[in-house]
Amino acid sequence: MKILQPDYYKDFKCIASACEDTCCAGWEVDVDDEKYHFYKTVKGALGKRLKEVMVPKKKGEGCSFELSEDKRCPFLDKENLCDIIKELGEEAICETCTDYPRFIRDYGQTREIGLVPSCFTAAQLMVNKKKLSVIVSKQDDDLRLELNDIDAELFFELKDLRSRIFMCLADKKRPVEDKLSDILDIAQEYEDDCGKSKDPTSAYRGHKDPVKMFFKPFDGMETVNPKWDDYVDDTHEFEITDDDYREVCKKIPQLSRALEELAFYYFYRYIMEAVYDAKILTAAKTAVVAFICCRHICTMEFIKNGKLSCDDIAEIFHVYSRHLEHSEVNWNRFFDEYETNTIYSKKTLKKILKGQY
Repeated sequence: MKILQPDYYKDFKCIASACEDTCCAGWEVDVDDEKYHFYKTVKGALGKRLKEVMVPKKKGEGCSFELSEDKRCPFLDKENLCDIIKELGEEAICETCTDYPRFIRDYGQTREIGLVPSCFTAAQLMVNKKKLSVIVSKQDDDLRLELNDIDAELFFELKDLRSRIFMCLADKKRPVEDKLSDILDIAQEYEDDCGKSKDPTSAYRGHKDPVKMFFKPFDGMETVNPKWDDYVDDTHEFEITDDDYREVCKKIPQLSRALEELAFYYFYRYIMEAVYDAKILTAAKTAVVAFICCRHICTMEFIKNGKLSCDDIAEIFHVYSRHLEHSEVNWNRFFDEYETNTIYSKKTLKKILKGQY
């Protein structure tokens, strides 16, 4: 079978207890069914602790760990090390902990792997890249995947679409905002061909800055990282213009390159997932909204602090990804909004990218 991954994937190395924002805190720990049954057999003090915090899910779906009052995994010690690993070894941890920050998606006989920027170290790799990523492939004839029921024709169409997107992003002669605008049109064309387009037909016509509306909290919103709330509060204090964006990019050349890389990640990960629902434009919007939001926060942080390091940019990518991708509540709400709210219509996003608000 074929395995695809971005070229920087091989460079990732977990920094474990040295990580300032551990992946073992802030969100639910899902345990696969195999490890769930194994944990039920563990004896002694650790076995007792496991039984006290395991919350069973539906049959065959494993369980989750009940987090501590401070939202940490109950097996994370004061040094941010795992008690399960210390006592039973790395082979005893569940798939969630083994895989993260990697994501793995199987499509027929193709496996796609990548790194999620909700991990600060993974975000650093993105930010520090000098050239736009490319997807590399390798053959693994020993790996066998279970058959799945994807639409083969749509799968190959999406592969072609994503290749067009990557080619568009790779054009060094055009501003990234112009390229993203064109990509929205490309995605719309493909979605129209599928007959399932749900994009709001009009642009946002409210009096407030539409980008600020991206940061408006909603009832039930989950805060995975408290720093997100700080960013939201700052959006009410600072007026950011397109001239501000351009000025910051002149002073911090790596910012534009990093934002382009962030968009690449979201296109790489989510365009192919449209094979299950044909929501191609919605998947493309996920990348464009991430670009606009993180561009806004980066500019705001530079104006606020008078500086913006590569690590600052990585931190912003990291917090944004945690807020969006590691809360099912937040993810589902935003995904619905992309299809129903004029703030996220294609026309609105294109106007924002062109500086017309």
